[in-house]
Amino acid sequence: MTALFTKFDARAFLQRNQNLRTTAATPSLAALAGLAGCEAHSEKQEKQGLSTNGLPGTNALADCGTAKAAKPAKVKQIEPLLVGHICQSPDDWRSRFDQRTAIAEHDRGFSRAEAERLAFECCAIEWLNVNPSPSPAGRCSWCGQPDIASAVVLPFGTEPETHAWLHAACWPAWHQARRADAIAALRAMGIQA
Repeated sequence: MTALFTKFDARAFLQRNQNLRTTAATPSLAALAGLAGCEAHSEKQEKQGLSTNGLPGTNALADCGTAKAAKPAKVKQIEPLLVGHICQSPDDWRSRFDQRTAIAEHDRGFSRAEAERLAFECCAIEWLNVNPSPSPAGRCSWCGQPDIASAVVLPFGTEPETHAWLHAACWPAWHQARRADAIAALRAMGIQA
């Protein structure tokens, strides 16, 4: 099912609005579609040889003025930006660090030192995402205490089956230890801010 999006044309809106006031006292689906810029289901009716203005053989889309159908999203162009390449080897991580540094320095205008710091932070976050620390539900991964009414154990993480279950008060210490693990892993690969 494709959606038809239209541009707003003030003159056409006022003309159609006045025509609608004189023809119908209560708004219908066709009247609401007319306010949007085209008649309801104009594509289906045009294929059947009918138009929404009642005259056979006339082009219903011509009544839409300058409005055109919206183009579908180009998912294949957007997807690589969101998913990215998962780093597996030290060379992948160094390449990712260099790439992030270049983007921050050349495209964003940061100094080399600041660009490297930002790139290191990005790599540390990516390392944490790629190397989750899941734990079983009902017991805090940091202190080992069970879930009780006064101290609820909550899931931390976004991906299914990778949640770390922690008390809210235990999260800062757990996160600091995890961050230290990420920094140590990146430094072992030769990546430093």
